[in-house]
Amino acid sequence: ISQIEDPRIAGIVKPCEALLHEDRADTAFAAFLLPHLILQLVMEGQPGKCHQIREEILAVLNSVVSDGSSGSTDTAAAPRQLHGEASRAGAEKPVAELDAASLSAQTVFSVIDFFYGWTRHHLNQLKAGAEASDASYRRACDFLAG
Repeated sequence: ISQIEDPRIAGIVKPCEALLHEDRADTAFAAFLLPHLILQLVMEGQPGKCHQIREEILAVLNSVVSDGSSGSTDTAAAPRQLHGEASRAGAEKPVAELDAASLSAQTVFSVIDFFYGWTRHHLNQLKAGAEASDASYRRACDFLAG
């Protein structure tokens, strides 16, 4: 949250920071907020931040791959586990029983899924016509400006 540079976005998400402190962290809220924060950091376009995010994602995935001892590190199953779907091999462990590496991998996959969804939506907006996209963007900016 502290790395967000856009003052309008920072003003919206800064109050959420209290919900993310370790002693009283709301993990469901953190999992919801993280993809939005990462998208904002990427949209701000600072190469150093983008590189750091990419490196962190790769570190999480590499740690899951190298830690093959856990029975729940099937990275292909992670998105299905996150959404409560069964894998081809059968039912997966409930989210509460997964180890930290698996939860980290699921979070990474949810961020990637969010990015794909956002880019598809944005592309559809652009295909609908520049004016429609500009009007939607303008309304969002006006809302954020207060």
